[in-house]
Amino acid sequence: MASVKTNAEKGRNILNAFRHNYLRAHELITVRMLTDYFRANGLDLDDMESGLNYTRLQGWTENGSNQSATLTEEGQRQLSA
Repeated sequence: MASVKTNAEKGRNILNAFRHNYLRAHELITVRMLTDYFRANGLDLDDMESGLNYTRLQGWTENGSNQSATLTEEGQRQLSA
């Protein structure tokens, strides 16, 4: 039986994608970068949207242009934790 991921775990996957791409606060990640990261790591693409929503609610990311997400200072702190 597959384990059900929490929104927090999905959000962590989003932060890990920022880390994987060597992105810092105020830098953005594109949908393509996220999709590539999720596929390369065997993650469910359906978890991206809820993961992004979670990171936005936590203040870790903000909406960027063209459906991208920008890492906030708080998001950077979470990556360093």
